Amino acid sequence: MEINVLLKIIGGVSSGVGSLLLAYRGYVILNWVKYILFAHEKNIDALMGTVYKVPNVYDGEIITGTVNQLLILEGKLGLKLLILGFVLFGAGMLMTALSYFVA
Repeated sequence: MEINVLLKIIGGVSSGVGSLLLAYRGYVILNWVKYILFAHEKNIDALMGTVYKVPNVYDGEIITGTVNQLLILEGKLGLKLLILGFVLFGAGMLMTALSYFVA
């Protein structure tokens, strides 16, 4: 197999895997934003119910520790997957571009 064809194949696979990793990380990050916004809204509702003596829309409990849980979860593998996705995506594009210059 010629080197330029091999570079195109490796570049395409690398770009594909990198973009899938980035899409997955984006999905997870957006889910966490949704969870934290819900917790924030629930906390505001509980505080407003306590201060103004109005009925709560939710159950009236205050959620604490969401940021700490996010940092614990994201510190394990999240940043590594995000960096790996960018590296694979960039390497794949460079290999594909390089394949046009290699004879």
